[in-house]
Amino acid sequence: MQLYNEFAKGFKLGMQLTMEGMSEHHEVIPGKKIYTHDEAARVLDAFEEVLSRYDIHVPSPEDDERERDNMVGLYGSTYSDLMDDIEGMLIDVISAAAHGAEVVSGEFSGNY
Repeated sequence: MQLYNEFAKGFKLGMQLTMEGMSEHHEVIPGKKIYTHDEAARVLDAFEEVLSRYDIHVPSPEDDERERDNMVGLYGSTYSDLMDDIEGMLIDVISAAAHGAEVVSGEFSGNY
């Protein structure tokens, strides 16, 4: 759970810094959509790659249901809870951007 919390905290920080202070309000483009669940899955894929590289398997309450040949880093409710948290953060960031937050990349705000 600690590793999960560290991932969520790090991602939230990155998203807050990215969206802090975006100045332009963007209009909705007909036919263009952002699928936040897809984007959250992409973020989780990046975590999975790191976990796999170091052969790390984060414990899950459903580990007893995990097949021996399915030793992915994130599994079950650990995976889905992190997915929900990341998706929520993405939605918050997108909302901030839509309401005029300025994007500041490559530096910390000092407020986290």
